[in-house]
Amino acid sequence: MAHVVNRLWTLLALTLAMVAPKARGQIATQQTNTLALRLYDVLFAEDATKNVFFSPLSIATAFAFVQLGTRGVTRQQLDDVFGFGTPGVAEALRKGSLALGYGPNDGTELLLANKLFVEKTLELQDSFRTAVENTQSTGLDQVDFFWDPEGSRRLINEYVSRATRGIIDELLARGFVTTATVLVIANALFFQGAWQFPFNEAYTTPMPFYGFNGGSAFVPMMWLPPIQLRIGRVSSVSEPRPLVLELPYAGQKASMVIVLPDDARAFFQLEEHLRYWSLFGNPVEPLLKDLVFDDVEVRLPRFTVEDTIDLKVVLKKLGVTELFDMGRADLSGIFSTPLPPLYVSSAVHKAKITVDEKATRAGAGTGVGIQAISARIAPIIFNADHPFMYFLIDMQSNAILFMGKFLWPEP
Repeated sequence: MAHVVNRLWTLLALTLAMVAPKARGQIATQQTNTLALRLYDVLFAEDATKNVFFSPLSIATAFAFVQLGTRGVTRQQLDDVFGFGTPGVAEALRKGSLALGYGPNDGTELLLANKLFVEKTLELQDSFRTAVENTQSTGLDQVDFFWDPEGSRRLINEYVSRATRGIIDELLARGFVTTATVLVIANALFFQGAWQFPFNEAYTTPMPFYGFNGGSAFVPMMWLPPIQLRIGRVSSVSEPRPLVLELPYAGQKASMVIVLPDDARAFFQLEEHLRYWSLFGNPVEPLLKDLVFDDVEVRLPRFTVEDTIDLKVVLKKLGVTELFDMGRADLSGIFSTPLPPLYVSSAVHKAKITVDEKATRAGAGTGVGIQAISARIAPIIFNADHPFMYFLIDMQSNAILFMGKFLWPEP
């Protein structure tokens, strides 16, 4: 079965490769959104009861830089899983083409930062250095991994913390960087969006949130009076069809799309459909295609979710195995200095989101360590008082910037 699925992904990539260059930005979005659902699948399988939050854009961008130095089977596996085999996809990610056009004056900020931290005694291959420098916004810093691994780790963490405005304050745990580390690729993604229609904090009240397991807990429930918003149901899903609401951020360049299934069975069915849609196009588009403006009264929990993902474990399950194998990884395209074989020793992703009455703040960091060796009479009530899935999307491309599910309030 796994062989059939992998072949399907390969055939999809080959088909996309024939698309005209002007459509490559859209293809990069599609590949990243497809990756989002594949990552979600693995995370869901690990623990179906926990809240999930991550940035497929941050993860894909970090590994687009790893791909530059890979060769042979190691590169092929990355191309298959991330869609880098399609011309222009990896380049678009490295250049940040999926996160352009945001600024504080718009009411919404989206900042993508990359930096490669290189052992100062080593020389990069000219082709690798040139490819990195051509992305313009990517920095190359020389650090002393050999004599000061702990100081180097703190330096990298400080960079990610600054880039995410303190949301991700310690991306790399102790032990991530060692004297054998020769390169760390760090990606940071920061999002801050003020609601176009803010919730009034005076109306936030404790209300019950009902889990699918039959339990309930009180949460601070925000309230928005009836207002014109885009809302609808997912028409291609059988009854009961999940309710979909789009909450725009100021400037209308990004929005939060919340999908509210009625029960556990409908939630499971939604996940199945998202997996299917991701094989043939942008999985977000079926959620949005039937939305219409209507009067909507909104109740949404004020919440914070933080998640840490061991990408080494997750990506192995998706088929990226050679990269993490010290005896088989081929990263021969990075350094010109003679070295023992390289491999990716550690890869971690952290993401955190805070949703309140005024805005949404979200941050994500990814670190990859390489070592040697119509109007109604009454408004529609959108009451998110039970588990829901949510996406932060770019409204122009429908690219998934962040993705999560909220099953239960965290302490």
